[in-house]
Amino acid sequence: MAAGVNDRKDVKDAALSSSNDGCVAAPSSQCHPEQLRAGYVRSLVQKDAVLERLKPGGIFSFIRSKPKPIKLELIYFPYYLFKISLAVEGGKREISIASDGILGSLAFLETQTLDLLESVNAPRFSFQIQEERARERVLNEYTWILVKHGFHRKNPPRVVAIAPPERFYYPYWIAYYDRSKGFDFKAVDAISCAPVGIQMRRAFLTAFSSPCRYS
Repeated sequence: MAAGVNDRKDVKDAALSSSNDGCVAAPSSQCHPEQLRAGYVRSLVQKDAVLERLKPGGIFSFIRSKPKPIKLELIYFPYYLFKISLAVEGGKREISIASDGILGSLAFLETQTLDLLESVNAPRFSFQIQEERARERVLNEYTWILVKHGFHRKNPPRVVAIAPPERFYYPYWIAYYDRSKGFDFKAVDAISCAPVGIQMRRAFLTAFSSPCRYS
């Protein structure tokens, strides 16, 4: 759904901001300080490749007006990474599950294959959901998944422990558009070059609307 001019001033501010210079903005005093060090996932998709995919006939071919973005920038999105211990038939198993640092939604990322950097020359969104709240949501949502898929099993897997999370930032390319009814944006995964889904779009809208969106 396109963003309207009245409720998407935050998208306009982002599109016209100077964050494209590659610097990380200073955190606002209203932001929660990020105490833990976090890694940055190396972007694998170059700007030219994203622009090519955004052309008419590409992944966003459904856009009738076939607009050209007024700005394209790489932004890092916050995530928590939880290690969960499961009791399964024959023993225990450990898995890793990510949740976004804005709404706390589950994200099944291939974290084992990601190349982490200590720092990047690009803006990043601030964490907006606290660790404990993110932990509760991950525990509830993943427990429901286990119940749903293990309903007919005699001994379904169950969560026995969840460790404190690690923090990391995942790259996305953001294309900003100036439409007749207001500003809009499209987010593209900077690893796979795939467009984000509805759930992640909600997280981006929430991040853009924060008074301290960049850290």
